[in-house]
Amino acid sequence: MLAAWWEGYQRSALELLDEIPLSDEEGAKKLILSIRIVRKMKKSFEQYVETGEMAKQELKELLELKEKGLLGRMFNA
Repeated sequence: MLAAWWEGYQRSALELLDEIPLSDEEGAKKLILSIRIVRKMKKSFEQYVETGEMAKQELKELLELKEKGLLGRMFNA
């Protein structure tokens, strides 16, 4: 859902940028700033999700080792 929103926002923003007159430098700057902010938000969200997935995998592995007991941990490491 977020990816679809991002694609729609990017398409709309670029269409709007094409409609802004070249003489409206302030409007273009504001739109470009909003695009940059949304890109940074997207990147931060992707990193957050990736970090969460990595933590989830690490927790799963730790729980599996705990279930195996001492011998399982010794031979798995």
